[in-house]
Amino acid sequence: MFTLTKSNHFKKYEMYWFVGIQLPKNNILEMLVLFLAMTAFFSSKFLIPSLSTVAYSIVCYKLSYGMRMQNQTMLDAVYKKAFIAHINKYYRIVQCCKRFDNCGNITVMLLIFTYCSILYTGIGLLLRETSKTPVVLLMIEGSFTIFSCIFSVVTLLVFASGIPAAMIETRNTFQQLYRSILLEDISISEKHICLIRALGETEPFYLTAWNFFQIDKGLIFNLFGAALSFCILVMQLKSVELGDLK
Repeated sequence: MFTLTKSNHFKKYEMYWFVGIQLPKNNILEMLVLFLAMTAFFSSKFLIPSLSTVAYSIVCYKLSYGMRMQNQTMLDAVYKKAFIAHINKYYRIVQCCKRFDNCGNITVMLLIFTYCSILYTGIGLLLRETSKTPVVLLMIEGSFTIFSCIFSVVTLLVFASGIPAAMIETRNTFQQLYRSILLEDISISEKHICLIRALGETEPFYLTAWNFFQIDKGLIFNLFGAALSFCILVMQLKSVELGDLK
């Protein structure tokens, strides 16, 4: 920012961010207003997707946390009469996850589509060579765009994948408990044994993006792999164009 202020290129940034409005000749004021303008610009650009991501992630965290807590509660009550009631609570949490998926699968699909579009836009800004906009400005906007997009996508997918991860923990815990009961010949009612076996065979539930695909951590690598392929394709097209010009 100091470099821009001391250089002759600051007027181009001023024209871009302030639509030609002239500021008093004060370097500190110019830098402060420029920073506030850039912050307001990027906040408005990501406001709605960011708020949706935060809300979706909070609900996913609450459901996965509740599932893990209920898992521990069931484990502590295996040899008690309250075991069946705790299992019913666990399955009610699973039903809440399914209802949440029915209500939010379109939202998460739109969020992923939006973030992919923003990510490709940021990559396009970084790879652009000819433009009337100053190159440094394109680099700044592209970097901010890509960083914000990556942070939001990773946050969304990590919290969404917490629900199946919690169910996998429950399945593994009760599979191990079932084997221990059989091997050590522990005295327990037959009904409880059947319930423990059922919990050990429960398949994890995955949130979906409009029922097109499941949401898990592996999707992060798929999205960034697609972005990397996009970069390679653009760079190859550029090299072909330069070769044709020569």
